[in-house]
Amino acid sequence: MLVTILSPAIMYCQQPPDAAKIIFNGGYINITNGASIIVQNTDPLALTILNGGGIISAGGQYNAVKWNIGNDVRYTFPFIASDLTPIPVSFTPKNAVGAGSITLNTYSGAPDWNNENYKPSAVGNIDRNGINNSDHVIDRFWKLDAEGFTAKPALTDLALTYRDAEWNESGNNIDETSLSAQRWNDLSRTWSDFSPSGNDNAANNTVTVASVNAADLFVWWTLVDAAYALPVQLISFTATADRIYVDLAWKTASEINTNYFTIEKTKDLRQIVSVGTVPAAGNSSLTQHYSLIDKTPFKAASFYRLKTTDKDGKLSYSQWQKVSIATDDKWQIYPNPVTDIIYIQGDLSSYNKAEASLITISGTVIRQLKINDATTFINVAGIAAGTYWLRLNAGGQISTFKIIKN
Repeated sequence: MLVTILSPAIMYCQQPPDAAKIIFNGGYINITNGASIIVQNTDPLALTILNGGGIISAGGQYNAVKWNIGNDVRYTFPFIASDLTPIPVSFTPKNAVGAGSITLNTYSGAPDWNNENYKPSAVGNIDRNGINNSDHVIDRFWKLDAEGFTAKPALTDLALTYRDAEWNESGNNIDETSLSAQRWNDLSRTWSDFSPSGNDNAANNTVTVASVNAADLFVWWTLVDAAYALPVQLISFTATADRIYVDLAWKTASEINTNYFTIEKTKDLRQIVSVGTVPAAGNSSLTQHYSLIDKTPFKAASFYRLKTTDKDGKLSYSQWQKVSIATDDKWQIYPNPVTDIIYIQGDLSSYNKAEASLITISGTVIRQLKINDATTFINVAGIAAGTYWLRLNAGGQISTFKIIKN
């Protein structure tokens, strides 16, 4: 038997005392054109497969099965594909507060491998580093919308089932054993704050995610080859002049398959040199903080950017940040960092006297001397390793340098 529900029709399966259930004994319900099945019975057996059959969701993203759910019991939404292949979705809700429901739908775009052509209207892109990543994304989307709860549930053992034709379609480039779940954050408009999760069972075409926190339970989901996940989300990158150095800092909201970061600099936006590299977290859904110091910056104006290298070799770049280092040709301070002797060299012909002070970060003067010769030195061998300020006062003109003591 086949029952077709057309928009705007709604089929209700109500809560006790009726204890209504839909039992599939080889029959099918076909929902299309935005139609819905609403299951008000929280019994996990309210939708039961007895001898084959299930729910066919035909025609895209607006069909739905809305089921009032409880806690700590396993629910299975008995979807089947249009070719009658079972594609159920199962999960166990945990820690939901208040009465609520899960509205669930799934639809495929196969045989079109390009997910951009049929992605949900709420999803902004299928991009990775600004490039369409559809060839590494399965040709199916899932909707899991938690509604009505005072506090949304977490889900355990979320199982998403797909068909072979949806990953091995001509145009796709997917390792089935690497398929993992990702979801679109419709608040921050990104995929990348949720690392690919789950284990693929290729024998039964199912990816199972062990746990989904309530905070990560957004609406639209898909499966992606984890080697080509939908990637790092950069919160900020700053380059700040600190007298003779440049302090570089950046922060990521999440990372997927990230290998390392490289700081690059240039004077003219044509010739680019590397400052240094910093290992990345790799895969993270937590905020990560990074920093690096350029101890040999260009004089005057220069530009810095952050280059991200993923484990598959793909690159992405931040915007250039402009920095200006003040030039002070009166003094040369070397070496810096210093181990024992730091030399101060300058032209004293214009000044009656000059004075050097070595000062701790907290402001305590620990060395002080008169500068009478063109080259003077300070012995710092006996002071603790750390950061200090060297202040030079020449005829009331003060210059300050940051000194690193090894």
